[in-house]
Amino acid sequence: MTVFPPGVDLSFKQLVNALLYKCKYAKHQLSDLTEPELDGLDRKLHIAASAIRGFRNATQKINQLPPELIFNILGYAQQSYSYLPLASFLPDLNAYEDHGREWYSLLHVCRLWRGIIARSPELWSTVDNTIIDEEEDKNNVAHDRYLVRSRATPLTVYVGVRDKKIRKKSLETLLKHVARFKEFHLVADLWEEDPFHTPIYSLLSSAAPNLLSLTLRTDGKDVLGGVLPSVFDGDMPQLREVTLEHFTSWPPSYFHNLTALSLSDQAFNRPTTLAFLDFLENSSHTLEILALVRAGPTLSWNTDVLPASADRLVRFPKMRQKQIFSSGVQYSRTLIQT
Repeated sequence: MTVFPPGVDLSFKQLVNALLYKCKYAKHQLSDLTEPELDGLDRKLHIAASAIRGFRNATQKINQLPPELIFNILGYAQQSYSYLPLASFLPDLNAYEDHGREWYSLLHVCRLWRGIIARSPELWSTVDNTIIDEEEDKNNVAHDRYLVRSRATPLTVYVGVRDKKIRKKSLETLLKHVARFKEFHLVADLWEEDPFHTPIYSLLSSAAPNLLSLTLRTDGKDVLGGVLPSVFDGDMPQLREVTLEHFTSWPPSYFHNLTALSLSDQAFNRPTTLAFLDFLENSSHTLEILALVRAGPTLSWNTDVLPASADRLVRFPKMRQKQIFSSGVQYSRTLIQT
């Protein structure tokens, strides 16, 4: 036989009114309770309040929508809070904000929203090296929350963008998931070197089979002669968008069939016109966007190597945007046709 506690026949309003009356006019009776008993009462009151609040939130019109629509709304809200999504090509790194802050407030609106967000891998799929777990010491980087909740979703990764100081431990944590990288944007100006002075690019050693967009920006540190060392084991079969700063040469098997290419600040050892056109021809039928900022073929007529045929042209039938900002790339203007 089920035994019900006293008061179960009272309505919710009667119970709450009775409780408030008791707390107001008979709170001296609380002194008869032990500390564990008081803790138990406090927990039960929190449970009751949470149940009432949850039911109230469930009656709101927005929460009566299908969970899929609520997810879309929360996704747009996250983007507006965090200035996301950024364009995958030529990302405005200066506008990138730490997206692990303001949109967290959505987690505290109600239990339904918190559950939808926690179960939506796409909302946790943009990661950077500044994500701090607010519940712990602010010096602890909390990549794990994102990396676990994003499950198998492709990742967009920013390193050294918001906080230019890159810690090796943080980078290694991210690189464990390199097979999931869809975009990887790196600003390597303040790489925190280990005692062995390991160049940051040497850590990018595992294949990135799903990488679509790559940004490597640097003030020239660890760039020897403008040569980009091997990255991602040369295994980037899906790569279509590339942004490079300071680098002037790379392994010949890299960066074919691109749809977007940006080269900037090639301060030394620029390619010859012949080598540059040979490189561009690898993407001539796919390239849609080309940006050259203080970059491009060799500036000096004395050291340049021109094509054997003065009439050689590289045509880009799909080109829709071309930006060339440099006084020494007149070859590019005349030899690149769209």
